[in-house]
This record gives sequence, structure tokens and C-alpha cells, in this order.
Amino acid sequence: VEQLAGRSMSIKQLLELCGSLGEDIMHHYHKDGSTTNDVVRQAVIPLSRLKDGSGGRCFADVVRDEVGSTPQHMVTHAWSSTFSHLVAAIVASRLDNACYQKYVPCLGAPD
Repeated sequence: VEQLAGRSMSIKQLLELCGSLGEDIMHHYHKDGSTTNDVVRQAVIPLSRLKDGSGGRCFADVVRDEVGSTPQHMVTHAWSSTFSHLVAAIVASRLDNACYQKYVPCLGAPD
């Protein structure tokens, strides 16, 4: 449980993932249509696979930097929701903004 509770990624790491969607990975990503399930299945899981094909790792462990950090917030989501909306809501929350919509245009290729 302690290991699970200690897994985290920074907003910077999350935004780096978003920046690679539709460009370097998941070339068919669309900020207005790709769901969290789509991104996990088609980007996160492939990026988490071990090189020898024997399995995979938690994505938070894949992107973890040398220092690591203790999680400051817990995020829950619906697999069917639009991924860019999830990320925009996380950014808005961090900036103490109640509305996330203005951040969505910054998060990837349009439909």
C-alpha cells in the first residue's frame, strides 16, 4: 500500500506526455475526442512496456525523476471522459481556478 500511495508524477511530466500526444506518440490523438482510456491503452501502456517484452511498469515509475516526490494530491477520473479535460482540470486546480475549459486548447491537436 505504501508503494502505491507513493506513486506520483508532476504536472510538468503530465504536460510533457500531453505535448507528445499526436506528435511523437498516439499520432491519431485529438484533444476534443480522445478519452482517458484511449490515451492509457494507446500511449501510456506502450510507453510503460519493458524493452524485453516481459511485462511493464507503472507509468509514474517510468517518468519518475531521480529525486521523486511525495504526492500532494490524489486525482480520480472516469475512463470515458476526454483526456484533455482531465489534464485541463488538474492544471486549473493547481492554479486555483474553478474553470478548466480555457486550458483545453493548449493540450494537443484539435479534431
